[in-house]
Amino acid sequence: MCSSDLDDPEIRRLVEGATGVSAGERVPILRDKLVARILKIESEQAHPGAEVFDGVKVYEKLPEANVDEWKVKNPGKRSDGLVERTDGLYVQRGEIDMLVVERSPGGNAKIIAREEIKTGARDSNASARAQLDGQSGLLLAGATGKKVIRLEMGTRDITSQIDLASDAAASKSTRGPAGKGFDKSLGISATDLEALCRQLLTE
Repeated sequence: MCSSDLDDPEIRRLVEGATGVSAGERVPILRDKLVARILKIESEQAHPGAEVFDGVKVYEKLPEANVDEWKVKNPGKRSDGLVERTDGLYVQRGEIDMLVVERSPGGNAKIIAREEIKTGARDSNASARAQLDGQSGLLLAGATGKKVIRLEMGTRDITSQIDLASDAAASKSTRGPAGKGFDKSLGISATDLEALCRQLLTE
């Protein structure tokens, strides 16, 4: 980690405790955000000219028009993950940790790489791989018209900018703490990463 990482406003707020998040909750959030920032910079350097998105939420459109209609059809079920958009009701199906796309003149951006990142001591390569595979299925369903898929970066809908079918040929990898069998290593153990974040929060 370099000093510029602390220049990120969101990371700075976490370190300074200005987010309204409890001290215990700040450690895993800081851990994920620090790693995401570092790996985004690394991805941009590895793919010159490409665009790197991190934390892209994946939604699937539901047949119901809104949450109220969904609750009527699904009495007693939890409505976690449901979001209303101008074109209907969606449910969040996951989040792409790192999405690398290459824009082409006159066409949608092609997905050239996707990466699932884990930072915790209990995280496994198997769970990261399962998430990658699940995302592949959703993007394929969106590309073939079997489902309506929505990709959001922050509050911005980027779906229309992306060639969903291009995901089939994209490289897909997992990354996590050293010594845990991930495709790529973070270069630091989960224990050391945890200690680093705790140190930042106490200094």
